[in-house]
Amino acid sequence: KPLNSLGYRDNEPRNSRHVILFVGDSFTAGRGLKSIDERYSNIVGKELNKISDKYTVINIGKSGVDSLGEYNLMKQFSHMTKIKPEIIVLQYYGNDIEYVASEYGTKFEGFKTYKDVRHIFKPLIAGSYLLNYLYWSFPREHLSISYINFLDRSYKNKLILTKHKDELKLFIDYARDNSAQLIVIVFPFLNDVEMSDTMYVNEIADYFRDNKIRVINVSPLVRDIPVADRIVNKNDGHPSIKVNKIVALEILKYIHQ
Repeated sequence: KPLNSLGYRDNEPRNSRHVILFVGDSFTAGRGLKSIDERYSNIVGKELNKISDKYTVINIGKSGVDSLGEYNLMKQFSHMTKIKPEIIVLQYYGNDIEYVASEYGTKFEGFKTYKDVRHIFKPLIAGSYLLNYLYWSFPREHLSISYINFLDRSYKNKLILTKHKDELKLFIDYARDNSAQLIVIVFPFLNDVEMSDTMYVNEIADYFRDNKIRVINVSPLVRDIPVADRIVNKNDGHPSIKVNKIVALEILKYIHQ
């Protein structure tokens, strides 16, 4: 909560001369945070309007969408509301390549649940609310290995990466065509920054920089923070309140007041 009339976890969108539009997935929507006031988008809005109540911050973050989905939602939002943002803040995460990867031949076969449980006990755990709850109360790191390998293959595939960059170029062109400033936040997997940097963070950050887009690379901002303080909790890898605050401060540096 709140959930507005357009289905976004935000207040009702309000038009003004100075709109900052936050676009992304569950990281932007604030998954795992109890209040929207804890999100980096809302922190940015609050800090800006301490000085001058001229900025309108709108968040259209949507859980589960990839880059193309985010672009389509942004276009749909603009068409429905006639709101033209002055600044677009695009959030990027490692799974944004997933759809285009599946379209061009790299398939993820799915998570193999209960792989660490003896076969005889699987039906018992799966069929019991209590045992299932206890089982999932602890991180199951083995589940992520196959998915990480899938993403790694995708970013190493030149065709897939090229097609994915074509998707990202849509945001660059849209911002330029609409005289909007584009700021891109690149998040690593917060439980493994070094792996993320090698897999995709440096590649994606460099792509936007090469296109003269301002980039906030979250990796160096969180590298020295203990993992437990970076994420919502041990079973939820979304950014903590602390990380949201850090990201908000970086965004504020790029916004001309």
